[in-house]
Amino acid sequence: MQVSLLKGGFPRTQKFSSILVAACLFISGCSEAQKRTDDLIISNVRVYEKPGAEPLVGVSIVIRNGKIIKIGPKISVKNKRVLDGNGRAVTAGLWNSHVHFTNPDLKVEPQTVVREMTLKYGFTTVIDTGSYLPDTLALAKLIEKGKIVGPRILNAAGSFVFTDGTPSYLPGIKLPEIAVPEDAEPLVANILSSGAQGAYSHAS
Repeated sequence: MQVSLLKGGFPRTQKFSSILVAACLFISGCSEAQKRTDDLIISNVRVYEKPGAEPLVGVSIVIRNGKIIKIGPKISVKNKRVLDGNGRAVTAGLWNSHVHFTNPDLKVEPQTVVREMTLKYGFTTVIDTGSYLPDTLALAKLIEKGKIVGPRILNAAGSFVFTDGTPSYLPGIKLPEIAVPEDAEPLVANILSSGAQGAYSHAS
């Protein structure tokens, strides 16, 4: 389950720090969420089911074992915890398809960095496009094991270009080049075997 709570509706700029991703249950794969046996009710929220549709106002959401099982105006269940949404908007978890986990503070304060990079903006899935893969895989493992709260991390690792295609903003670096599509096959195979979920290519 991946949802985000946003104060006052959907953000219109990058400065929307009022987004609340409340506790472990909002992050897919969080082990602590899976251990809970009681239901969580998020009350008094506006649910945006899909683009263009009118929101469901003043409703509650019931979450059980990490899954949304019911949404409605009046819900009563036993053995529950209640979180007051205070009128916040609820939408499906957001994706960010281009991040770099290169902040050196990840070594000492990973939770703080991950929160500031992703959770405060409602991102529940991110794609890292070129950070040091062993470090990013280790960070993803921390999240999967419930050691810290964070989004699902997918990796598009490696970087190759067509002939003479290395970007000008990488001075002194020459990326692996391919002349024909077939040249990419061994590069991609090597990237995937290293644990990444995809390969990253600079192309114009």
